[in-house]
Amino acid sequence: MKRFLIVCAVLATPTAAMAQVSGAITECLPAFEEQGFVVTGMDVEGAELFEFEAVRDGVEWEIKTNDECEVLIQQPES
Repeated sequence: MKRFLIVCAVLATPTAAMAQVSGAITECLPAFEEQGFVVTGMDVEGAELFEFEAVRDGVEWEIKTNDECEVLIQQPES
């Protein structure tokens, strides 16, 4: 029984961490919306880098932020 509980705890840990990251990435969305962006995709790149695909005025953009939602790269996609 102890082995079963340990395995369940280990398997549940990544899911909880992923939920925290998922919540953090969505916290960045209002700032983009205020700038006129419509976010069409988002992804977590590593532990501290978020990547967004967005459209503004018919132009597709690539935006990368850290986990504090500070913009590191914001450029039109080529």
